[in-house]
Amino acid sequence: MDLPVSLMNDGGNCMEKENFKKYMLYGLDGKTPFDQCIKNEIVVILLSVLLIYIGIMQSIIFLILGLVPVLAYLIFIIKLKSANKKLYGNDQVIEGVYYILNMGIYSVCLSYIFALMGIEIIYNVFNEKERITAISIIIAGYIIVIFLYKCMIRKLIERNAYGGSTKKLKGGLFFALFGVLGMSTGRILVNVVDYKSAGEIGSIIFLFLSYLCLIGIFNITKYKYLMEHK
Repeated sequence: MDLPVSLMNDGGNCMEKENFKKYMLYGLDGKTPFDQCIKNEIVVILLSVLLIYIGIMQSIIFLILGLVPVLAYLIFIIKLKSANKKLYGNDQVIEGVYYILNMGIYSVCLSYIFALMGIEIIYNVFNEKERITAISIIIAGYIIVIFLYKCMIRKLIERNAYGGSTKKLKGGLFFALFGVLGMSTGRILVNVVDYKSAGEIGSIIFLFLSYLCLIGIFNITKYKYLMEHK
């Protein structure tokens, strides 16, 4: 079942269709200049470069994985520009369904990067048995977080919280700075506490940021739903 559809309760407790409709339409009035997409790409590049520069990535595998969001978002915004012009007649301002999609893809890219940071730290700090346990907990965490986000959005729909105009969020730079702060703090912690404890704290910080950005998945599924139900 699609995530948007699953936000409605089953049986006689179905949410009012009008509130659900407002949720699905929330964001369609949003607009952002294409230059902002370029800035988003710079943030993605910055975070990936910082990974390499500060020394978190020490394996060629993680290096390759770290380049994935850089290339993926770059290809996405190139296609986004032409798609937006085709649908809305404008390639300088991203709007409507593509505004929603852009917010979702960008958030998921950030979530991927922060997850990679946390996982790479785990691989460097913990032994093989501890890694398996930690990765299992992380995967379970993603499942739980998605479920909690669904519950949160469902409650907001019930309260008709999506009845107003779209509020533009400018959190890209904040997340980049948070990432720099987290990595710098981790380096300092190594000199204050033992290496393993510093690694545990660092991985928790980055995974928390990854979980936070994961909400972008709902924008992607919303875009898919809107395109299928024009």
